[in-house]
Amino acid sequence: MSNNPSNPEVYLLRIQVAVRKNKIYYSKHAIMKMDERLITEKEIHEVISTAEIVESYLHDRPFPSLLLMGKTKQGRILHCVVAYDNKFDQAILITTYEPNLDEWKENLKTRRR
Repeated sequence: MSNNPSNPEVYLLRIQVAVRKNKIYYSKHAIMKMDERLITEKEIHEVISTAEIVESYLHDRPFPSLLLMGKTKQGRILHCVVAYDNKFDQAILITTYEPNLDEWKENLKTRRR
């Protein structure tokens, strides 16, 4: 699979497989935001494993990315922006946060305009 996917669902599966293999790279920004927001690596793994696609950014560079939403085992809902590097077969966490109702509608999947 190239780093230019045409199907977001297939791209999500690649990300999920990489995360299951613990092949995930945390960007400097992601680490900073995880620390600020008290989000653990375990929670990131849980969220990505149950994630659904909220938005896809398949034309992003250097890697296409997806905005994912998932739940931790404790029920915490998080959004994660994740890319996939085909060359190194690894997921790349770009950022993560708890969606809020100021920016998202009640389903936490639709942006307020």
